[in-house]
Amino acid sequence: MYNKKERGAIMIAMQYKITLPSDYNMDIIRNRVSDKGYLADNLQGLDFKAFLISEKGNFSNNENMYAPFYVWSKDMGMIDVVLGDFFQGIITSFGWQKISNWIVLHSSKSENNIFPKYALQETITIPTFTDLKALREQEVNRNKEVMDNPHMKYSIVAFNPENWSLVRFQIADNLEDNSVNNSQIEKYEVLYLASPNQNNCH
Repeated sequence: MYNKKERGAIMIAMQYKITLPSDYNMDIIRNRVSDKGYLADNLQGLDFKAFLISEKGNFSNNENMYAPFYVWSKDMGMIDVVLGDFFQGIITSFGWQKISNWIVLHSSKSENNIFPKYALQETITIPTFTDLKALREQEVNRNKEVMDNPHMKYSIVAFNPENWSLVRFQIADNLEDNSVNNSQIEKYEVLYLASPNQNNCH
């Protein structure tokens, strides 16, 4: 079973990817999230925040990375985080970061009691002169079908019209073999899933 956001306010996805040295002790990030991740549970306008890491050598990843992924249901919440103390903590710890953002086309959430362990992310370039109306219908239908998988907790599809890119993002408790072996899909470990007014998972 899944539900979707009703038509209304625009939802925004955002992410910053912090590349870390190849010999970086990733337990530093795990401890940071363990100590401070719960603070995101109180962010106004947040639909969810997935605290993500990739480790060199796991799932054929080539580098260590901290890459939290947010979905906002209210844009003022995002503004308060980026231009406030919350993101300043990231800058202080890791330096100035580029923030990618996308307009969410469709967002689905499972009501099942799933313990999220993994995140999958696929970024696709939208070719010039693509039939955008057909693309929207295709991607929304695809996102709905993804939630038929009982292992899925969240699934979104979003786009950025500035660079004409599309991002597909899912959070699950298990990985399908075809996803693990697909080099075009980024694989992450979920350290904590913050979602205000819901049962948070870590």
